[in-house]
Amino acid sequence: MFETLWKRKWLVLIVILFIGGCSYAAFSGNGGETSYEEAEAEYVNITQEVSVTGTVEADPKINLRFQRVGQIDEMLVEVGDFVIAGETLARLDTTSLSIEVSAAQADLALTEANYNQLLAGSTDEAIDVAAASVDKAEADLTQA
Repeated sequence: MFETLWKRKWLVLIVILFIGGCSYAAFSGNGGETSYEEAEAEYVNITQEVSVTGTVEADPKINLRFQRVGQIDEMLVEVGDFVIAGETLARLDTTSLSIEVSAAQADLALTEANYNQLLAGSTDEAIDVAAASVDKAEADLTQA
């Protein structure tokens, strides 16, 4: 039992000395002297090549962003088809768009009729208001 106790003390002493030596070496530094390597700045081309072997796999999930929401009327490609950038993939049902265009045309006709009625016998302010209304209706038609 006494020998085991001495072996443990020596082992603990050796570990403490080792940790102390490592700590001294790490924190002692080089006496406060810092060396710098100097070089003149210049423009150079840096290239890096990557060489990898294996298979290339497509991302299984692609987020698509559409300008307008609606029902698909016609699919122009199938799953797995090769497509290029800018290619039309599907066409939307344009019935609701046609209705919007017709409504905008009707609004424009009504506004023009009101404008012409005001021109027949109105003040300059009322004519300006009606002209602005016509311009807005034309812009709405163009947007639709």
